[in-house]
Amino acid sequence: MISITLLAGELSGVSIEAFRFSYPSAAAVTIIEDATFIIQNEPVTIFCCPICGQRSGVVRSGQDFTIQSVEIETNKELKDEHKDR
Repeated sequence: MISITLLAGELSGVSIEAFRFSYPSAAAVTIIEDATFIIQNEPVTIFCCPICGQRSGVVRSGQDFTIQSVEIETNKELKDEHKDR
């Protein structure tokens, strides 16, 4: 595993600081142990009524905490790495 990118909404309820603190312990001795860990912030977006220009209570984005992408090594990369040893 090379990297993991997470998308963290401002209203997701997830404490990014707590997540960063606990990640090394949770990832220890797993395939993600040495992966680069990236967190991207997702701002809150709310629905606006185009007729009156007023904001509504409908949240369009900013509530999720999701895996955005995972980058892995291919078999070729792993074979090349082992050749160098």
